[in-house]
Amino acid sequence: MIVENLMKIIGADFYTGVPDSQLKALCNYLMATYGIDPKHHIIAANEGNCTALAAGYRPCGNCLREKYKEYMEDPEKYRAKFGIE
Repeated sequence: MIVENLMKIIGADFYTGVPDSQLKALCNYLMATYGIDPKHHIIAANEGNCTALAAGYRPCGNCLREKYKEYMEDPEKYRAKFGIE
């Protein structure tokens, strides 16, 4: 399938995932279209992180102390910053 056609079918504007050689065409398309833009495209360390990001979970207070602090100061602002509804 042509990646551009897949993107039209999906119709989303936020993508998160783990780089995968089987999805090279999709990864290349996302990098060319969005780069590393936290409102549209986040490369994650593993599939669990991808699922959490897609679901809108906050950063971990233990692993990401500064991000967690930012989130706790103003959750709505943090969510808007990263395009999480």
